[in-house]
Amino acid sequence: MVDLLHEKIYQFVINEIKTGKLRPGDKVLSEKELAEKFGVSRITTKHALARMAELGVINRTRGKGSFVTENANKLIELNAATRSAVDAQSLSPDSFRGFLFGLVLPGFGEPFGLRMVHAIEKKASELGMYMLLKDSYGSREVEERAVEDFIRIGAKGLIVFPVHGEYYSEYLLKLSLQRFPLVLVDRFLKGIPIPAVVTDNQEAAEKLTSLLIDYGHKNIAFVSPPPENTSSIEERLSGYSQAFARHGLSVNEKFLMTDVQSTLKLKHLYEYEESAEDIAKLERFIKDAPEITAFVACEYEIACLIRQAAFNLDKKIPEDISIVCFDHSIQNPLVFTHVHQAENLIGETAVAILEQLLHRCEVPFLTKVPYEIAYASSVGFPIAHNSI
Repeated sequence: MVDLLHEKIYQFVINEIKTGKLRPGDKVLSEKELAEKFGVSRITTKHALARMAELGVINRTRGKGSFVTENANKLIELNAATRSAVDAQSLSPDSFRGFLFGLVLPGFGEPFGLRMVHAIEKKASELGMYMLLKDSYGSREVEERAVEDFIRIGAKGLIVFPVHGEYYSEYLLKLSLQRFPLVLVDRFLKGIPIPAVVTDNQEAAEKLTSLLIDYGHKNIAFVSPPPENTSSIEERLSGYSQAFARHGLSVNEKFLMTDVQSTLKLKHLYEYEESAEDIAKLERFIKDAPEITAFVACEYEIACLIRQAAFNLDKKIPEDISIVCFDHSIQNPLVFTHVHQAENLIGETAVAILEQLLHRCEVPFLTKVPYEIAYASSVGFPIAHNSI
């Protein structure tokens, strides 16, 4: 009976919002007022309001009350569509056959993403599953709209490569709380139990940096986009720092450049103007710290920017500057010593986990796939070492 009353109160407030009787910013009836209206205890009304707050439909402020949020109607629609998709899922052994799922990425190109997309589609086809694909172009708003649209279309699950950013997507969080089949690739969201398939970025970055240290480099720079709330970048920066600690060295904060912008959308051909700005910043960075003899680049495209900046300053690779990075060009894979990520395995594993989630199976929250270090001629001994 308590559950039925809880649902009745919940639906009453939701209907008030859907019909426009309650608008964004309006105050919702208090726990006490709802308890008196429906003849129930305040515990029941408290649970109903807490459920709405969890979904983001209302904001609750101690001492002031509960207020309708700006995106309440959109969240109500998303919740209804999600619940319908979850309820429609069959638990029979072959229920995943013909199953429609969405794949959302912030872009994909030759260095990273293209092979993963191919692997996801191939594995899905083998299982008789159908894929919807959306490029979010690095925009959280586009990512969220894609998630909403896919669910409305009838997608029963999602694989998402989250966009870079300082804030988590509230939509992904809501889906996680509702146990909607959802898998992340390349990065995970700290503190949020959404299954993710990733490379061990910290270990890989530590190995890359240690390789440079073993060659005799001590003044090693790290270059990346802003790392905040992007687990892959945060872990690569952590691995870089850990390599120094393991060798009894200290990280020089002056050698960290974490504001590259032109590679954020993972496009095969990034914007020329944006990349030109980053190259100019790198030139100033190199001039201001001439003692730097090596770079750890967070991405292949960043390694290319560093190489161009070095070329503009008449510096040679690897005689003057050594460069290591993550990922590589398919056409010319041995330009830089790099971490070779198992994109095919990442994609196949993501689909396999999504299938398990469809059947309500327990899955690990973090699956790390193996990687390899591929060696190229972009690394050499520092000049001072050669002269000994």
